[in-house]
Amino acid sequence: MKVAVLGGTGTVGAHIAYAMVAAGYEVRIAYRREELKQHVKQVFSLYGVQALELVEKLEWVEVEGLCSQEVVDLLQGCEVAVNAAASVELGAFRGEAARRFIRYNRLLASSVVEAALQARVRRLVHIGSIAVLGGGEQDHWVEEDSIQLPEPNLSPYAQGKIEAEREVLRGWACGLEVAILNPGVVLAPFLRKEGSGALIRLAASGIPIYPTGILAWVDARDVAAAAVKAVESREAFVRATLVGGHSSYREVFSTFANAVGKQAPRVRIPYWGVWMMRPALTLLRWMGILPKSLKWGVLRAAYSCVKYRANRVKNDYNLAFRPLEETMLFCLKNRLYSSDS
Repeated sequence: MKVAVLGGTGTVGAHIAYAMVAAGYEVRIAYRREELKQHVKQVFSLYGVQALELVEKLEWVEVEGLCSQEVVDLLQGCEVAVNAAASVELGAFRGEAARRFIRYNRLLASSVVEAALQARVRRLVHIGSIAVLGGGEQDHWVEEDSIQLPEPNLSPYAQGKIEAEREVLRGWACGLEVAILNPGVVLAPFLRKEGSGALIRLAASGIPIYPTGILAWVDARDVAAAAVKAVESREAFVRATLVGGHSSYREVFSTFANAVGKQAPRVRIPYWGVWMMRPALTLLRWMGILPKSLKWGVLRAAYSCVKYRANRVKNDYNLAFRPLEETMLFCLKNRLYSSDS
């Protein structure tokens, strides 16, 4: 069976591409720049020297963008498409910038759906986010079939993910088999330095403070394994949450810090404290002391205490999520950040 992976040069997409090739599928992967192939090779190398030989089995297809006829050509002859392509900016931006971000993610998903229908792809596996499930009240469990309703304070990131999922659901209504996988914060080596990765980077630096929220996380290898199972499934529609565990940021920061010989965080910073420090945080980012990618939207998310059910892949796919300690060691052993990010 031939499987096309869109967004396969990103961290999550590259893990999915590896898992597909290792499972014996023919994999066609889209790329926009030659240097992005190196990132895929980096990810494959995490699985051993022999895994690098599997890179040679990838069919590379250069595309200028995912909103063109090129996508149709990319999907021709493929029975299944895995869409891991999206903009993942988590910053707190407003106005026209936010509207462009939301529109881009919607058009991206729409392009993939239209191309899949035209190319007569049988099944589409869409990698979304738990952001589409909503947060609701703190300290409660969000079910896998939950749907986030529009609200004034919804972040552009969540709105973009919701709009993308709506396009995928439209494809299902038009006859596509659809599997939607909604992961939490994906932890993996070679993370980019933006978004949630900025907080993890701070954790490994031995920062003495920590936020009071809960991180709903998942190992990138588990996302890839779930994608393989979703490709193999014959269900016409499935929507599953991928969350390996819920850990306090103090636990996450401490685990990372201890693993690299740094002191664990000691000072708890409540949400109101971060709000009052907002001007100072902006100045520290401008001075380069804090990562510029550590934006307000990321900090605000670090105070969420919502938990997410993730039983579907355990029961239907017979998958077990890796524990936090194993994931953290995998990240740190293999270098947390890519040199070009």
